[in-house]
Amino acid sequence: MKKVMLSALLLSLPLLGYAQERFPSPEAAASAFAAAVAGKNET
Repeated sequence: MKKVMLSALLLSLPLLGYAQERFPSPEAAASAFAAAVAGKNET
């Protein structure tokens, strides 16, 4: 499970850069990303 989370995080690093352009602060982008990942894990 940790390998899956780590690989997902590494693959999403470019997306985090894109997300920071769309959100007012890095914290807002990170919290939105964390919420999306948490929602994906629940389904």
